[in-house]
Amino acid sequence: MVVRKEVCLTQSEWYVMDCLWAYAPQTVMQLATDLSQRAGWAKSTTITTLRRMEEKGLVKKKPDPNDQR
Repeated sequence: MVVRKEVCLTQSEWYVMDCLWAYAPQTVMQLATDLSQRAGWAKSTTITTLRRMEEKGLVKKKPDPNDQR
């Protein structure tokens, strides 16, 4: 059985989802660059929006296995 949940996205969340749908997966920096070019966003705006979207369960961050930091 499939349970559907209605999701209401803000305009900012739509920008993020549009970028992810076009070029997924992306790093945070790739997404920040894309949104800077498309919408004039600062990197901090992208990071804040992603954090809020993750809290809502709309996106999920995965660690980069190649990042040794």
